[in-house]
Amino acid sequence: MLDIYPRNGPATGIGIVNFYGSGFRSDFPLAELGCKIGNSRGEAVLISDQQIRCVVEDIETVAEGEALPAQVALNSYSWSEPNDDLGDTGYTFFVPYTVTQIFPGSGPSVGGTDVLI
Repeated sequence: MLDIYPRNGPATGIGIVNFYGSGFRSDFPLAELGCKIGNSRGEAVLISDQQIRCVVEDIETVAEGEALPAQVALNSYSWSEPNDDLGDTGYTFFVPYTVTQIFPGSGPSVGGTDVLI
C-alpha cells in the first residue's frame, strides 16, 4: 500500500510530497529514484525503506478544484499507477490553495486599511 502526505500544496512554485509504503530502496543496478506531480518531474530522495521525499521545483497550474496525479518510481520509468478519483490505485496530489481575490482593490497610501485575502 502506498500513501502520500500532504495531499495538498501550492498551485504554483515548489511542492514537496512524501510517499509512504514499504520496500523502497536505491541499492540495485540502474536504480534512479524519480517522482512527478502531474507532468512536472521532481527530485526523489530515499529517506528510509518506508519513505521517499519528492521535491518538485515548478508545479504545473491547474484550474480551481482540479487535482494532479502524484507518482513515484524506483527506476524513473516504471511509475506508480495514477488515478484521478482516489480509488484503490493511484494517488492524487491536490492543489487547492491560491489567492483568488483581494478586497478592497485599492486604498489610501497612508493610514490603516483592513485587507481581506
